Amino acid sequence: MAVYNLDVRMTGYMTAIYTVGSCFWSPIFGLWIRYVKEFKYSCLFFAFPLMTLGAGLMIHFRGSDSDIGYVIMCQIFIAFAGGMMVIGEQMAVMCASDREGISMMISLVSLFSNLGGVIGYAVSAAISANTFPQGLREALSESAKDQWATI
Repeated sequence: MAVYNLDVRMTGYMTAIYTVGSCFWSPIFGLWIRYVKEFKYSCLFFAFPLMTLGAGLMIHFRGSDSDIGYVIMCQIFIAFAGGMMVIGEQMAVMCASDREGISMMISLVSLFSNLGGVIGYAVSAAISANTFPQGLREALSESAKDQWATI
């Protein structure tokens, strides 16, 4: 959020887009499932391409040379697709298990989803720890280059 010089309030709004967007869109997708009586093709042919589009556009619009509105648009695409994917994966698990095994299957889906998130955060932290100091040294002015570790 430092790239766009956002204050703390706006940064909070930006970080909450996925949570609010996916929670907003999930009941709408649930009503869609109830109406059409299927979820697999909606997830496969709408949610997955929307997630891919949002991530691809996010790569295109990253950096300070593009407007923040485009980044918000990408996050909304990802949030709506994520809400659909969560409902779709839980429905698939419930369809594949018997009545007694649903709670165990949902907990396993949650476990492995969180495990994947932890691995992603670990990779992100490792990349950031290895690239940020060099990038900071390159971006600092000559008078502040010797203070990069303090900053």
